[in-house]
Amino acid sequence: MKIRLSYTNYINFLVLLFFIAIVFKRTAMDAVFLTVSFTGIYFSIRYRKLPFQIKELQLLTALFWGYFVAVVAAVVSHPSSAEVVGFLTRELYFILAPFSAMALIRSEINLNWLALGSKLGLLMIGGIVIFEYFLGISRPSGFLNANMFANLAILLFFIVVVIGLAERRKGLIVLTVISLLFGGIAIIYTGGRSAWIAFVLLFFVVIFLQFKQHYLLKRKVVLLAMAVLFIVATLGSFNNTLKQRTSLAFNNVVEWINGDLTMSSAGQRLEMIRIGVIEAPNVPFFGNGYRNINQSIITEKYDQEVHNRIRTYTQLHNAYLTNFVGGGYPLLMALLLNLFIPFMLFKKSLLDNKNQLYASIGVVVSVGFMIFGLFNNLFGDVFMNAAYTFIMAIFLPGVSKLKYDR
Repeated sequence: MKIRLSYTNYINFLVLLFFIAIVFKRTAMDAVFLTVSFTGIYFSIRYRKLPFQIKELQLLTALFWGYFVAVVAAVVSHPSSAEVVGFLTRELYFILAPFSAMALIRSEINLNWLALGSKLGLLMIGGIVIFEYFLGISRPSGFLNANMFANLAILLFFIVVVIGLAERRKGLIVLTVISLLFGGIAIIYTGGRSAWIAFVLLFFVVIFLQFKQHYLLKRKVVLLAMAVLFIVATLGSFNNTLKQRTSLAFNNVVEWINGDLTMSSAGQRLEMIRIGVIEAPNVPFFGNGYRNINQSIITEKYDQEVHNRIRTYTQLHNAYLTNFVGGGYPLLMALLLNLFIPFMLFKKSLLDNKNQLYASIGVVVSVGFMIFGLFNNLFGDVFMNAAYTFIMAIFLPGVSKLKYDR
């Protein structure tokens, strides 16, 4: 049978590849991201239009380019700007994403392709974790940081859940269940305690979304899927890795509350957040400088062994405090706008009963990143930057009612 190639198939194939590449290696992820972006740049040159000149992309462009400008201001605020300017390459996704959206909006995005990519990505994540677990690696995560790896697994997990609830073909449902099983195993065995909290919270977000989509309540598959997720979460509580790390975290938190500033992971995070809150009123309007976070606020008055250790970190393990201390009011506001404005638009579309599948995925992604930011840095990581900007380039224009003039 002859396969008919078209621009839409080309874009959908790249979307599928992105959700696989992002869990594999940065080189592969960047190759896909740049391919889509350069396609958009080609259209920009050909039609002599920049993203902000296209109505559907004006908001997206303002949010992303505004965030990049705020980061540049934070770099300038650094006492040694030349030392950190190279890290701006991590933020280039915000510059390129509107061009990616220019390429994406010219095609009809098929969510089946996106779903297949997410499922295959989950299968890869699960396979990597299982393989490394049997090699004796305590926190298996492939090429990525374990916390980011777990966050990506959760993101893909709930994207698959939301799309899976709308699927009817048995073959697709089987693949959905298998990929969720692999994803669930990965989320448990990466050992990310903050990821487990995010999983539970997003689980309830998904349930809420289903009750907002009244047409789905008539389908027993919704209740069945929710029951399966609940069973998986319950069974996970009997997993040794989960129980041990949860118990350890609880003990570390109790010790920290009692004044024991040990070198525990939980204790360090709580102490960084505490100091960040104490020092926040002293932060200049433009912040203390990009990646000049702990060094700038943990001064001699906190001169203890644990503080000497956490001074070496470039973030406070809380995206909101990290952005505020590093970039002041502009960078914190840019972060909040990038998270909450898309969320409000997706929520409005959902309540208006328009583009509900797009809106549901958008809500899950927005809320997911809000939760991730409570326990980790967000846009300082290349994988999280790429994931957020690329997904928003797909879904934020997708809920627009305006028709794009090709």
